[in-house]
This record gives sequence, structure tokens and C-alpha cells, in this order.
Amino acid sequence: MFSATEESNAASIGLHKSSGFTIDHVDGKTIVWVRDVHHLRPPRAAAPVRIAAEVKAQFRRQWESLREAIEGCTDAAWTSGGPPAPARLVYHLLAGTEVYARSTPYEEYVARRRYGEDWRSMPVDRLARRDEALAQVRAMEESVALWLHQLSDKGLLSMNEGFEWAGSTKLGRALYLLRHTQNHLAELNSVLKGLGLPVGKWR
Repeated sequence: MFSATEESNAASIGLHKSSGFTIDHVDGKTIVWVRDVHHLRPPRAAAPVRIAAEVKAQFRRQWESLREAIEGCTDAAWTSGGPPAPARLVYHLLAGTEVYARSTPYEEYVARRRYGEDWRSMPVDRLARRDEALAQVRAMEESVALWLHQLSDKGLLSMNEGFEWAGSTKLGRALYLLRHTQNHLAELNSVLKGLGLPVGKWR
């Protein structure tokens, strides 16, 4: 049994040549004859976008580039290259991440923060060794991933209290942090390149 519909509706219901239909012209009108009504199904809905997962993926690429940059640096250049020295840049990068990727109140953060010194002037012997920095970056990556997971899409779109300069939502704060980290990663790469050392590649 054939069913008929006007050609103007054919495109809107996703009909194609492979759908098993023919077109006739009768009395100045175009008729589309469909052999299988199952082809009248509406177009498949697009998969929902997961904001937190997308942001997390961008951070993951960044961490990979940062680890590659640290691995390419020599122990000698780690604290003496630059200025600024690679060790100082990585410390500042981790300190910024600790500040922005948190859910705890400011007072609690200050009492427990790990990166609270002035990265420009702190003594060299208080800077992490290169192998220690790699472990710290891995731990920070996991911390940021957990922060984004706990926020979820709903939390990312909620009001960003306490960091108004970074954006009106927590998504804005996350993107601000991503830009901050990327900026100092580029600075680190510039120092390494000037020393003739490998850099963290773009991903």
C-alpha cells in the first residue's frame, strides 16, 4: 500500500533517493510516493553537548603539553634558565590553578594551600625539583578533573562568586584558568626554545 505526501514535505522528513520512493507530476502538482512508511521517521536528534567533559578534555591537552615541556628541560636549566626560570613558571602556574580550581571557602584554602609563596623571589631550594614538579602537575590535573566533574554542566553555568574578574559563571572561571595556564606554558616554551631545549608541543 502506497502513501503520498507533497514534495515540499519530503526534505523535512528526511526522504532521500534510497528511501524507496518515486516522484510523479499530476495536474501541475508533484506527488511523492513512499513505499515504506518507516522512512517517515523524524531526523535523529543530535547528541547533547557535555560542557564539563569538553572543558576537561581541553585541560587534559594542556597538561600533556606542560609535562612534555618539563620533561624536555634539563636539571641544570630548571632553576637557572630564563629569566624567569622554568621552575618558577611552573610553580606560578600550579599556584594559579590551586586558587581558581577549588570549591572551598577562601579562608580554608589559605590555611591549606600548597603554593603560597612569591614565585618570583622564593629561595631556589624551596622550588620543586623537576621530577617533583612532574608529580605535582599530575596531581593538579587529577584535582582539576575532579573539580569539573563535581561541578557538572549545571555547576559550570552557576554564578561565579568571589572571582568576578574571571567571568560571570564558573565556566568563565574555568576558561580564565585555562587561558592563564596556557599563557605561562607559552612563556615556558619560549624560555626552553631560547636555551635550545625541546618544548611542549601544541595539542
